[in-house]
Amino acid sequence: MTTASLAHAQQHFAAGRLDAAAGLCDAILSARPGDPDTALLRAMIFARQGQPREAIRVLEASCRAVPGAFAPHYNLAILIAQSGDTARALAVAERAAALNPRHGLALLLRGDLRRAAGDTVGARDSYRLAVSAQPELALAQHKLADLAADSGDHGEAAAAYERVVALEPTNAAALFNLGNARLAQGDPAAAAAAYQRALVVTPGNVAALINLGAALRAGGRPAEAEAVLRRALALDPAAPRAHLNLGNVLYDLRRGAEALRHLGRACALAPGSAEAAFALGNALVEAGDRAAGVASLRRAVDLKPDFAEARVQLVVAQIPYVAADEAEVAGSRAAFLDELAELTRWADAHPALPPERLVGIAFPYALAYQEHANRALLEGYGRFCVAAMGRRAARAQAAATPVHAASRSRLRVGVVSAHVRDHSVFNAITRGWLSALPRQRIELEVYHLGTQEDHQTAFAREHADYFAAGARGLGEWVGTIEARRPDVLVYPEIGMDAGIVRLASLRLAPVQAVSWGHPETTGLPTMDYFLSAAAFEPAEGDEYYAERLVRLAGLGCYYESTAPEVVPCDLEALGIDPRRPVLLCAGTVWKYTPAYDGILVALAAALPSAQLVFFTDPRRASLHERLTARLAARLSERGLSPERQLRHVPWCPAGQFYGLMKASTALLDTVGFSGFNTVVQAIECDLPVVTLQGRYLRGRLGSGTLDALGAGDHVSADAGAYVARAVELATDPVARARAVERLRAGRPLLYRDTGPLQELADFLEAAVDRAVAR
Repeated sequence: MTTASLAHAQQHFAAGRLDAAAGLCDAILSARPGDPDTALLRAMIFARQGQPREAIRVLEASCRAVPGAFAPHYNLAILIAQSGDTARALAVAERAAALNPRHGLALLLRGDLRRAAGDTVGARDSYRLAVSAQPELALAQHKLADLAADSGDHGEAAAAYERVVALEPTNAAALFNLGNARLAQGDPAAAAAAYQRALVVTPGNVAALINLGAALRAGGRPAEAEAVLRRALALDPAAPRAHLNLGNVLYDLRRGAEALRHLGRACALAPGSAEAAFALGNALVEAGDRAAGVASLRRAVDLKPDFAEARVQLVVAQIPYVAADEAEVAGSRAAFLDELAELTRWADAHPALPPERLVGIAFPYALAYQEHANRALLEGYGRFCVAAMGRRAARAQAAATPVHAASRSRLRVGVVSAHVRDHSVFNAITRGWLSALPRQRIELEVYHLGTQEDHQTAFAREHADYFAAGARGLGEWVGTIEARRPDVLVYPEIGMDAGIVRLASLRLAPVQAVSWGHPETTGLPTMDYFLSAAAFEPAEGDEYYAERLVRLAGLGCYYESTAPEVVPCDLEALGIDPRRPVLLCAGTVWKYTPAYDGILVALAAALPSAQLVFFTDPRRASLHERLTARLAARLSERGLSPERQLRHVPWCPAGQFYGLMKASTALLDTVGFSGFNTVVQAIECDLPVVTLQGRYLRGRLGSGTLDALGAGDHVSADAGAYVARAVELATDPVARARAVERLRAGRPLLYRDTGPLQELADFLEAAVDRAVAR
């Protein structure tokens, strides 16, 4: 038989004359057994006739007759794979790939079969070889990207999806998956761009809209996220993830009632969704319904036992932000320790778990609002965080080698914060470091992990020797800091941001310190020093910290006024009677603990004309309602009128707040957790402050500030004196005028005191020298 006969057979096949084509092929194979090209055509005829076993038989015969022929092996692997015999198909595919190691489709097939056999590492290698052999093979790029994404290597996945999109710009699936990979990488802006491109190709793609909403939320664009998710719900009102993501956005916006509706709907539509139960649990806890929130978090764990984030949140959710009474406070502390022990046992049994899933998910921030010694509880939590980050910590040890003494003329100090913006922590602490640390001795670097920027961010950029910001994952931030090799890392606060907690749980510099932006010990073994102030610390303060306590002179900071332009206040428009005493209760809702309700009740009883003015924040409406109900019950028990004595005004911008302070009688500093920024603002407004010296740093910010201004005699010694002082300021104009004059006289001492920062520079240099000596 001749080549011409094969050509005739191919012509018959193309024309659909299968019997004629089969006859010619059989004749050729009789003369040339196993001829690869003929066997391949004969197998195609059998396949077309619905006889796959015969097709396989013909190709097997060809492979035996001509063992070095690629085409029969490759096509035989395809047919056997279609029959469902993965192991046998893989063996043949391995042979085909060995015969032609640059054949992209053969490498792709081998990768598919390896993956089906459970060999993901081998599959990934084969896909990579396919991509290398045929870069234009978009399907290989896509499969490599999918496998990388499934394996958690979102960097390789994103790069491969990018290559697919470059080859096929309208590939909506690749664009969608690229968005997923970028979002998993921690780059929400790039993720949003990919989803938006996918939506250009498929405008009604509900899944892309849902994920775009998640990316916009992660990128700090909640209003846009809300709009996109509402579009998704307009297209599919029963989409559980649209309700879930919208509920999360509304939760971020502190629109609690709306958030609960959508999260509840997500749980109803997807009762098996652990993610929905988790989100609902968080929202219920935030709303003050801790029992229901904890129950929902437990359901999330029941539905998904490896849901590490829910397990962590279950620990932190034990601590109420607004407790009903002291019994609830005591019970919550015991429950916290029990749940932490259980979490630790579970985490120890899952050592391969990525530490980001355990650390920074939540932080027991609310413990600080309970006036108890929290060191033991926070040390337990801190040990858990550091142990969970241990694998990264081991890799980071090289960064902890002091180098400044040998190679730099100035101490390199890195400031790590998520609030390098107009924020209470920045205004009280960080800005002063940038303004007044002696820069001939200190090289100051700023690592801004937050997504928000404003004029204070611009100030930091201008005054830092090095400034890093932008969307970065944990690994990228670790790499950025390691590359700079700081001698000291200082955290203005730890607890408000997940990324900060993760970095702080690592040893990235020889000396690491935290300041009082969150005025409580971190409990982290990785923190060497707590930078506090002599004015704020009791004599026994050292025992309350896991870190070594450093008492800097005075207020411990360099403070510059941030007073805004004052907006005059119309008290009557706010529902406040200007003829009656106006006593501002300006603390955040969780600063009002049941332990000190009695002070406010005693004050209301001693001064029935008083108006206790609280601020309502729509983001925390449910917590405010819980506090109001508790106080109203206490007042009613004493025969007092909550309606007459409790006033509620909206949370307002700084200029309006200053206007209200100037129109008020006195500021009632919160007891147990006082307010530094609020007290300073009151002093700037000539508003007398009623404060009580607490047991811990967090309860002495107001009293310490007055003491530093030379007005320590205005600090109340006990609850009775606190009430008497408030009554005196409200009823004795002469006493109030004297108080105002004292504040005016001492006010200059608030500002631009360089002494504490000179002392800080001395301390940091000595601390690094000690680290070098070790």
